[in-house]
Amino acid sequence: MRAHHGRAAAALAVTAVIAGGGLAAGVSDAASTSATLRAAPARAHATPPDVTVLFGRALSKARASRRPLFAKAVVYEADGSTANGRPTRSARGITVWRFVFDNYPSHSRFASATLTYRWPAGRFGRVVGIKPPFLEDYVIRSAPKMTLATAVKRLRHAGYRQSFRFVTLRRPVGPRRVAALYLFGLSSGHYVAVNTVTGKVSPFGR
Repeated sequence: MRAHHGRAAAALAVTAVIAGGGLAAGVSDAASTSATLRAAPARAHATPPDVTVLFGRALSKARASRRPLFAKAVVYEADGSTANGRPTRSARGITVWRFVFDNYPSHSRFASATLTYRWPAGRFGRVVGIKPPFLEDYVIRSAPKMTLATAVKRLRHAGYRQSFRFVTLRRPVGPRRVAALYLFGLSSGHYVAVNTVTGKVSPFGR
């Protein structure tokens, strides 16, 4: 098993904040309150950005860290999970993405690094350097064209109806090189892969 590769979802509380209270003191206050109430439904129905969108942002943030410890980092994999480990049946339920980097090309004291994005906070945390390397993956040079939502549709069309708590975008080391895969951890305990190039759906690891 790969070092440091946790599968448990990070806890994430989803809260809605609605401003208000008191009588409007004037036209500007009334307009402000009205705008806030109009914006609330939009936030409630907003969806987290796809991993294909976050991919480039994560890479740029890692490479632009204050000290150039990760200047040449490249993506190994991206681990997506649900809030509080709750099962989901759609791509919208994946609200946390942890990007894992191969940092060997940077020649710093950290062989690898991680960077986590959380929704609905809508921002990345800090880059965390890790001395040991991550193993069993090939580098993913660029974001796949297939979105997570499309991968979920492929999964359903192939007859897999179960919910899932996490999904990983990775290129596992094997007898032959393959394109990046969306690897779903189903509630049944099985793993199913969706090839981001061919769209082929197949059991993984069993």
